[in-house]
Amino acid sequence: MNRSGDTKNKYYLILVAGVLSAGLLALALYLQGIYIGSEHTLLMFDMNEQFAAFFASLRYLWQDGNSFWYSFNGGLGTNYMGLYAYYLSGPLAWIPGLWPLESLPDGIYVMVLIKTALCGSSMAFYMLKTRRLPSPVALTISLAYGLMSYSVIAGIIPMYLDGVMMLPIVMLGVRKLAEEKSITWFAVSFGVAVVLNYYTAYMIAGFSVLYLIWYRATRQASATDADEVANAAAGEAATTDKVRNLASGVGACARTYGRLALGGILGLGLSAPLLLPVIMDLLKGKGKDPGTYSDGKFLVHLPHELLKQFFPGHYDSLYSAGLPALYCSIAVLLLALLYFVLSGKRGRRPALTAACILVLLTVSLCIRPLYRIWHGFRDPVAYPARFAFLIGFFLCVLAAEGWEFLEKRIFTSESKVLPKICAAAICLITIPELCMNARSQYEGMRAELHETTRTEYVYFLNVTEPELESLNEFDGSLASGAANVLTNTEDPFANSLSEEAIWSTGDFYRVEKDYQLCTNDGQLLGMHGLSFFSSTYDQDFLDLLKGLGLLQYHYKSYEIGATPLTDSLFGIRYKLCHSAFPDWYTQIGAGSYYKSVANPYALSLGYLVEGGPSAAQANGANSIDQDSAGSDSYGSFSFGPDPFQNQELLLSAMTGREQRFYTEIPYTSASDYVHDRKIKGEDYSGLLWTLSFKGTGEPVYLNFDLLKESDLTFEEKDNSPEIKVYIDGAESYLFIGYQRSYNMYLGTFEEGREVNLTILGAGQERTPHLVTLDAAALAEGLQILSANQMETVSVSHGTITGTVNADHEGILLLTLPYDKGFTAYVDGKKSKISKYVGSLLGVPILSGQHSIMLKYTSPGFPLGCGLCALSTLFLILRKRIYINKFSYKNSKKV
Repeated sequence: MNRSGDTKNKYYLILVAGVLSAGLLALALYLQGIYIGSEHTLLMFDMNEQFAAFFASLRYLWQDGNSFWYSFNGGLGTNYMGLYAYYLSGPLAWIPGLWPLESLPDGIYVMVLIKTALCGSSMAFYMLKTRRLPSPVALTISLAYGLMSYSVIAGIIPMYLDGVMMLPIVMLGVRKLAEEKSITWFAVSFGVAVVLNYYTAYMIAGFSVLYLIWYRATRQASATDADEVANAAAGEAATTDKVRNLASGVGACARTYGRLALGGILGLGLSAPLLLPVIMDLLKGKGKDPGTYSDGKFLVHLPHELLKQFFPGHYDSLYSAGLPALYCSIAVLLLALLYFVLSGKRGRRPALTAACILVLLTVSLCIRPLYRIWHGFRDPVAYPARFAFLIGFFLCVLAAEGWEFLEKRIFTSESKVLPKICAAAICLITIPELCMNARSQYEGMRAELHETTRTEYVYFLNVTEPELESLNEFDGSLASGAANVLTNTEDPFANSLSEEAIWSTGDFYRVEKDYQLCTNDGQLLGMHGLSFFSSTYDQDFLDLLKGLGLLQYHYKSYEIGATPLTDSLFGIRYKLCHSAFPDWYTQIGAGSYYKSVANPYALSLGYLVEGGPSAAQANGANSIDQDSAGSDSYGSFSFGPDPFQNQELLLSAMTGREQRFYTEIPYTSASDYVHDRKIKGEDYSGLLWTLSFKGTGEPVYLNFDLLKESDLTFEEKDNSPEIKVYIDGAESYLFIGYQRSYNMYLGTFEEGREVNLTILGAGQERTPHLVTLDAAALAEGLQILSANQMETVSVSHGTITGTVNADHEGILLLTLPYDKGFTAYVDGKKSKISKYVGSLLGVPILSGQHSIMLKYTSPGFPLGCGLCALSTLFLILRKRIYINKFSYKNSKKV
């Protein structure tokens, strides 16, 4: 590649830029009290809710039946390759897993420092390959890029740092593509960018077109200068055949952009083994999301609101309405400005092109349609203006050009000391500026977002991990029929198990908790459970959970709102309960924070349910639309607003008999809007809503009409009030989030006892559903399903095996989200897989004893491997043809 000035390499700058980038960030974090072993951590926002647990999940890949294809840790089961490709792809994601689980925050801290170092180093590499700058200037620009506000904030959403790291490398490929007509660098680097994070790679792809437009304008300006000099030296007129030049230019332009398109396609092909699985996952996850995450106004921000974001110390917000992170140092901003001021007559075309690109990117921050295009044709849920790193990079590129103009047109050739002094001064001023800005960014995030401290994190592990181990030992003893478990008459639970337990033996079971560190505790602890939070999560399954009254919103499923029915159907055999639990569960242990309980009616991973159109219709369950026999889906539900009625309809469809185990409780209701009234010791303004009922001696549950997320406006979701529920004056439930409700276990109250509920913050009344649970009726319905459940269930490396003795034909329902990646074998023969209730996995079987096996391969992976092989072969052949052609031309010249 062409570079101005001396061509002597200074590759030590790559190392220096990386070390200084990481060091300055470490210093900024230290000033915020974050370092290895500190009380404060990076567990904020999505780092706490998602990433930390996903990093930890890598340690469980080949444990407890998991594999790289599929994970049973959370969400009842998920395509792990799709999750990996979305959140974790790349070798650096494995760093936190090298640390002990209790030191996971330290591993994350080290990983973020390394990624930041690589961002600074990649920019230094770009500078060395494209420009000849004084070392202090090249170092300043590299540090400014590695520590721009976008990069600092992305420390808690580290997958975006991969895009920052790869952008300079991909743009080097664009330059090679234009200069040397070689697409290999661009194709391979773009493919790596897609593998590391497809989302930022999409933005890089769009910017590649803009960058190529500017770079071609720059090269054409340089070529014009060279032609004029040559013509003047020869004494010739500086005129050419314009028609011929125009035709030649159009052809060259078409070929260049054709190479860019071809390189992009090949890059996608190289990344296909990971790209296709994540696309397949997103199509049934985030791709189905009907939610609205912005106010929908034409203007996202007013242009003048963006100005302050170019200067240090300005943190706004990580939520949807926040301003973008645009700062990348005052020095870069001034040098980029000098690029336009000093470009001169011959540099007007490149400068005008650069100005148009900056205007387009800036306008994209303000105008909703353009803003959505850069974000994949949708509004980001949080972390606004995710493409802002493109602006930071382009300003750094223009700053390098600006310094060269400054040297040529301001500093005289006799002045050798002044440029060095200015370069050193810029570097010395920028270094502390970047450090203090990084500190202010983290200070702003810690003020806005909840931070999980090390004490909270370690305490959670200490109260949870030992009990999970003891439950595993207990279950193993139970499965093996150990005498001290099943025959110890002094153990009340042993009697309960021997008389009532209906679960089948096997090495697979699920555990849940009614307390949590984050939504992805299953991934963090290697625990088979229900709670899960991922953009790749199956939306149909989330709709099922929501229809049953469990807390679910924004790609999240929770154990919160679970009832004995949902726990039993989903195979939740054990629970750790911090709050009260109904007598349905039997206590088997107690810790300082929780009680461990068993669910004697937890069903196996698979059990026989009714299939075909007749079962529900014969019992009058007219809200259930059964597809015709032979369809790929059975039991498709049209859920109503009452979650308890939905649960009864579900069990009725599964058993083929009408099931009624909830009874509505009469209640009285009163409401009033109050202003500044003292309630529970606090000033309160808003709806004061009270419900009163009488106890029946049975467990009581409460929920309200279910809200559909698609029916809520952005304001209703963005400004969701905090709702508190008091039972006889004691605060019992707190709702935060726009679903605003879930199934609440109020307790078991003596018959005739007056119970008063006070609800604050509801905003408006919603129809209450207040019911009692008839445990005996529910147990009877579950007994029907237990008669035909899978036995000796084993899960190994993502393969599920077991046996079932079916007394009639039907659907073997496996409590796993439906996924086309499964292949089922019944008695060794490949069998059809169907959907049940629109979201669960079903295998049609006939009556009799059967062996069952299910294997999983991530959808899209085999095809992706084929595309990767074809892309690789094409690049190799093209390279050989290019080399042979080049050798032939040289031999002819000789």
